[in-house]
Amino acid sequence: MTFDQKKNRGMSWMMLMSVMIIAAQSQAQRILQRDEFLNGVKANHPSIQAEQKLVDAASFEKQTAWALPNPSIGVQSPTGQFYALGINQNFDFPGVYVARKRMLEANLDLQENVQSLQAEMLLYEACQAFDEGRYRSTNLRILREQDSLLYAILQATEQRFLAGDIDLMEKNFAMLEYGQVHQQYIQAQVEYENALRSIKYYFPTRDSIVMQPFEASAFDLNTPELTLMPNLSSYLKVAEGEVNLIGQQLKVEKNKTFPGIQLGYLNQAGKDTPMNMRWQAGITIPLWFWQYSGNIKAMKAREEAISAKADQAKLAWEKGRVNAVSAWSSSKDILQYHLKSGLTTAQSLAEASERYLFAGEIDYITHLRTLKDVLQYRLAYADAAYRYALATDEVNYYYNQNP
Repeated sequence: MTFDQKKNRGMSWMMLMSVMIIAAQSQAQRILQRDEFLNGVKANHPSIQAEQKLVDAASFEKQTAWALPNPSIGVQSPTGQFYALGINQNFDFPGVYVARKRMLEANLDLQENVQSLQAEMLLYEACQAFDEGRYRSTNLRILREQDSLLYAILQATEQRFLAGDIDLMEKNFAMLEYGQVHQQYIQAQVEYENALRSIKYYFPTRDSIVMQPFEASAFDLNTPELTLMPNLSSYLKVAEGEVNLIGQQLKVEKNKTFPGIQLGYLNQAGKDTPMNMRWQAGITIPLWFWQYSGNIKAMKAREEAISAKADQAKLAWEKGRVNAVSAWSSSKDILQYHLKSGLTTAQSLAEASERYLFAGEIDYITHLRTLKDVLQYRLAYADAAYRYALATDEVNYYYNQNP
């Protein structure tokens, strides 16, 4: 085998390995879809799993509603001649157990609503991170295209300057414009990578993911106004659940002011005493009334405070809901402008400027200024799409419509 043949074979192997590496990278890199992302968040995020454990704990606590104190077992000598085994068991007033059962049920309901609220807030934050990723991807694509376009113009101006067709001012202006856009492009790359890191906080994966830019054709803005019927938000359910729980706790404290029951067996009875005469029964007297009164007064004060906070929470929620709907409507109108006329007009402006440049009717400075304006229009569209997506997420959060 000659040296050239060995060299060609080595180059062939290198090309094959390069193709295999590129293919492997392309397979690992995939577009992250919204449904996949949110399902992964709900299934794997630690905060949701932690809230589920708290719900499990509340469910186990519910089984303790009828818990009794440990019985007292002792050996007694009723006559001084022998020992007898005795046992005593205390019981609270029956209303205590009923009230405690309702209190633990209220606590379980509250924990379930807290779990739902935490899940809704987490999904809302995850949606915001996902939309930011798409926004940064849109900016990156726009600036990449602009960077490539201005680089080609820069090369053309350098060639025409060397040929003596344009002056130094046009050449330097093209260099200045390209430098500015190129810096924006580099910054957009950094912001895009940061957005991907935020997404991986909610959706850890070893795959190389990419975010799909906002596509104008993907927006459906034909619905005139929101027609969603607001479900009862978990935020309001939690506020109401806290009021219900403190109310049940107050009932438990009130029932503790009633006498309890005490039962005993084989207590202070003679050796030949019949079995049915060996029972002992009594009541427990809530003699230290001031401690019960203090607990009840403290619980009533907490109930009033929590009720006031619940009313405040309802007002804050309603204010947030109204603001969210207003922001959604405003962002929708702005996005509609960009989709119906803004993007089309900007594209027509860029094409017309290019035709005038080739026809010699304008110089490179005018053309580059026009392209700069077009870039601002396209970036404004990306910003409008991002704001609309965020406003939609917020409305879905208040209307309890997130996945």
